[in-house]
Amino acid sequence: MTQNEPLLTVILATDTLSRVERVLQSLAAQTIAGKIEIVLVMTTRPDATDLGSLTKGLHSVQTIFVASIVPLASARATGVLAARSPFLFIAETHAYPDPELAEQSPQSERDPDPRHQPDDRAEQAGAPAGVITARSSRPRTGATRPMPSKVMSHLPP
Repeated sequence: MTQNEPLLTVILATDTLSRVERVLQSLAAQTIAGKIEIVLVMTTRPDATDLGSLTKGLHSVQTIFVASIVPLASARATGVLAARSPFLFIAETHAYPDPELAEQSPQSERDPDPRHQPDDRAEQAGAPAGVITARSSRPRTGATRPMPSKVMSHLPP
């Protein structure tokens, strides 16, 4: 990673800018906002002034226009392909990250604390090695690793 590249890319699929206004405000309030890239996958063209005021202080913003954000997984995949950072966070239109989420997520990947390492039970359940599961002692702070449905089916209710 070069000094000019973002540390974290946040993918956010939405139909309108107003729907994600509060999410963008919470991302701009992150402790490392200047290292966060936003990739908006949208069906409408946002007002440049509104977008600029909501994303002030962030590393960069990419806006990708699509005909539809349904299915949502396809819209998000479009955003993932445009991401420029080593870490991705798939944001929701109704979730507002704590101010330290962006700083803690990449740091947790480099944390040597054994309590914060991938859960061996995932591999025993047939999941790929290195997958963090909901049964892990590590708190889930972002979408930095997938959780296969095969692992989910082995979790207690």
